[in-house]
Amino acid sequence: MMPLLALCLIMSATFSGLNLAIMSFSINDLKLIQGSDSNLRNRQRAGDVLRLRRHSNYVLVTIIFGNCFCNTSITLLLNYFGDVYGFGEFGYVELTATILLLIFTEILPSLIFTKNALPIASGMQYFVIFAMIVTMPISYPLSKLLDRILGKENADEAAPMEVDSVQLVAMIDEKLDDGEVGMMNVVQRALDLRKKRAEDVMTPITEVEVISEDMVITKEFLTDSFDRGFSRLPVHDKDNENKICGVLNLFDAMLLMDDQGRGLTTDLTAGTLLSVLEKRRKHCFVLNSLPVQQFMIELQRGCTMAIVVQYLGDKSDVDAEERLEELEKKELEKLKAKEETDVEVEEDESEKEKEKMAKALRRESYQVIGIITMEDYMEEVIGDIMDEKDKKEVKI
Repeated sequence: MMPLLALCLIMSATFSGLNLAIMSFSINDLKLIQGSDSNLRNRQRAGDVLRLRRHSNYVLVTIIFGNCFCNTSITLLLNYFGDVYGFGEFGYVELTATILLLIFTEILPSLIFTKNALPIASGMQYFVIFAMIVTMPISYPLSKLLDRILGKENADEAAPMEVDSVQLVAMIDEKLDDGEVGMMNVVQRALDLRKKRAEDVMTPITEVEVISEDMVITKEFLTDSFDRGFSRLPVHDKDNENKICGVLNLFDAMLLMDDQGRGLTTDLTAGTLLSVLEKRRKHCFVLNSLPVQQFMIELQRGCTMAIVVQYLGDKSDVDAEERLEELEKKELEKLKAKEETDVEVEEDESEKEKEKMAKALRRESYQVIGIITMEDYMEEVIGDIMDEKDKKEVKI
């Protein structure tokens, strides 16, 4: 009887381990390994396990049935030994059965099979098939019942492979070549975009160069803007910095320069240029909570820049007062600058301007908080892009 007890313990441990080894891989996991693993042997092993996973409920019922049968046999054998050797009346059988089952069917399978899940599952595929045939009268009808109640797991090899960022992180942690790791990082960022919203990828408005519509476009301004790497600049209303009138393409402003690169004598302002080039000033407004995938459709349609706004709701009056204070500080700075140049400013006109701004702000229910360009989107996928406007750090 002792060899039979040892056999039941080994079989119980095997069934428990196979349950962990086979069911720990989803069909997508196996497809991913089969299609992209650099190790040919692992790809073959994934194909072996995938053949079993196509009948997941059948395999699962077979393994659990075999495990339960072995565990029951172990308990009966221990009861037999207890009756034969006279220790069955003191609870020794229950204690011994619990210890043996804990060690051989829980601890050891978890330690051995989880560390080598794919090789073991592939190597023991024929044992699983044999168990499926032996237990077919019981396990096959139960598996069909589970398929009917819970549904059958998608095992169509022609179906598109679904991969999430967690699986990609696991693959990146493996020993891959630099090129493979780079591609995995790009795909991972692309998948993470589904979770991001406009406010996550935007450039804050505090870091954006925004000009007023009454600014005169001069040669010096164009030269300085190009030197700083700008190609498009948002233009705000002369009385309200929160109202974006459009986006000025500086290449269109090149019309103000002659063939020798000299600026023409003109009083054209940014607002005037926007009016002249109205058909070309493509921009759109998006809420800060809008998913990235939705507003990317607008960028693909020709919207060169997306203005990100935040709905203020009931807090609009409070935020308006705060922004009014900021504007008042800016106005005071302008007044001081004008006083230094001996330009007289009437207090009545200044008060009228502040009152005008306050009314405009209180009427608004949104606030511009940033912008999004195609470059922002690409950097979320590819990573930081170094172009002519980015300064590289010099390493010493």
